[in-house]
Amino acid sequence: MGFRIFLICILSCLTFIPIASAEVPLKAAFIRNHQLWMAEGNREQQLTKGQYVYSLKWSYDCLFE
Repeated sequence: MGFRIFLICILSCLTFIPIASAEVPLKAAFIRNHQLWMAEGNREQQLTKGQYVYSLKWSYDCLFE
């Protein structure tokens, strides 16, 4: 009897959990014509001008080195 009550409580709790989903936009950094670019979704943005970019590396403070 106790197991049935426990099972009913668990199942009733699971039916009220909201199901949510969010689409995460794509973010990527890349080099094109020796310039640093960032793509976010369908939009591309040039981040450097006049600098010769040849190698990317991750930065913990979000600055281009």
